[in-house]
Amino acid sequence: MAVPDDSKVSMTTLLQEMIDRDATARISIPRYKCKQASSWDRTQTEVGGENWYANKDYDEYLRLEKVNGRDEYVVMEDDGPGSVTRIWRPLDIGNKIPKATIRFYLDGSEEPILVADCTKLLSAQSFFPEPFSFIASDEVDGPDQISLPPGEKQMGGNLYFPIPYANGCKVTLEPHYETDSLKHNVFFYIFNYRSYEKGTVVESFSHEQYNDISELIEHVGKSLETPGTNLLSGECLSTKEDVGADGSVMIDLPTGPGAVRKFVVQVDPKAEPSVMRDLWVSMSFDNEQTVLCPISEFFGGGYFSKDSHPGKPKPDGHFIRPHWNRNRRSEEDGTFSCYFVMPYESSATVGLKNLGKTTVSVEVSTILSEWTWDDNSMHFHADWRSELTSGIEADWNYIEIQGQGTYVADTLSVHNPSKIWYGEGDERIYIDGESFPSHLGTGTEDYYGYAWGMANEWSSPFISAPSRDSRGKADWSGYQTVSRERMLDAIPFNTSLKFDMEVGCWFHIQATYSAGVMWYGRPGATSLKHDAE
Repeated sequence: MAVPDDSKVSMTTLLQEMIDRDATARISIPRYKCKQASSWDRTQTEVGGENWYANKDYDEYLRLEKVNGRDEYVVMEDDGPGSVTRIWRPLDIGNKIPKATIRFYLDGSEEPILVADCTKLLSAQSFFPEPFSFIASDEVDGPDQISLPPGEKQMGGNLYFPIPYANGCKVTLEPHYETDSLKHNVFFYIFNYRSYEKGTVVESFSHEQYNDISELIEHVGKSLETPGTNLLSGECLSTKEDVGADGSVMIDLPTGPGAVRKFVVQVDPKAEPSVMRDLWVSMSFDNEQTVLCPISEFFGGGYFSKDSHPGKPKPDGHFIRPHWNRNRRSEEDGTFSCYFVMPYESSATVGLKNLGKTTVSVEVSTILSEWTWDDNSMHFHADWRSELTSGIEADWNYIEIQGQGTYVADTLSVHNPSKIWYGEGDERIYIDGESFPSHLGTGTEDYYGYAWGMANEWSSPFISAPSRDSRGKADWSGYQTVSRERMLDAIPFNTSLKFDMEVGCWFHIQATYSAGVMWYGRPGATSLKHDAE
């Protein structure tokens, strides 16, 4: 495929893309593959084989290099052109992870373009500010995980600032052992990066350009931290109805082409918590039903029973636990908002179905604007499944898609009957018919940006979690919901995508997993439908 002359990629274009909502709904130009490098257990050589559920997902790397007397461990390498889009690693804050220096070598240079203390780089204490770099935690207690001194946080370090390169990238870690006891657990890490088609022109990261675009960096950061920004104005349509059992409230949109820019559902915050699973978002675009998902996972707020949060009861019967990220938001007053752009060529219908047994008063509103439909335009999809897992090791399927599109977000809700940590399982993502997953991770919590368990509650543009039932790292019982939105780390696919999450690893727990998945697909793309239990 020929690469357009005007398709130069740079820090500037990548930052602009992060807040360009329309770009998400089109096939990317220039084309790229989203790849992953991680410290996954290298004994996992055969899907479903003897060691498929092994869990030594640390101290793995590509090779050791001796550089000026230093031990540098290569943890990510690409021959470019491309861009690093996401880095996750546990931090050396109050735990048994040693300090480390991270180095980025671009375009075959023997000198690194970027050298930093790894913890500072991934916690907004170095080059990149929040929200591009952050610690994903609000916890101060960790008795049964890696122990923490008083006042310290649990420690998932994240970086989402793009680091582009023209002709290759190599990233190394140099550990610094303060004691012999630290000579282990060094290399927990995940890198996501774009690998562009050969011939794509990329301007590599430089400190000069970084300094020159400081105003753009500030603008993009503020936009990312404010849900609902960068929306095109347009026509507003709304309806308010009492929806009975098996009823629906739907809005037929004007003849296209057009695009939904904002979709909002308002419910009574004092209603029964069951409405979170009884009310399902239903949408059809160009005579294809592409969205059918309960509001619990569609908006990322999760499902919680009325009495499931003894540590933090809601006043006046309110059951909604707030959270926000770039494209979705839940608020305690019963407002649920979605900002994903949803284009259509000729016709569209959006609304809610009530699959419960009681009448619910709801208001549905949407903002529309123009859209130029072309061969790169895609429909928005949202799928959901739920199942009580068996309690033994298994790969639990989020979704399986046939066709061309882009994977952009997911929300996982778990109801755990035990205090034991349930989320040790790894993600396995297969793209375009791969026989072995090109994305193989180090744990459910790491996929969602945390480390050694998940935070009690957290919101950011990229990951979020409404307040969970239990508090502290010794108790994982009850309900918990986590979301990840993929912007520059979105996953394009040409023919298919399959996403599995390992369950039942470490301790065998029968927990209920419920996943909502958001993706874009060219007309005709379909997903495997599961029967919910």
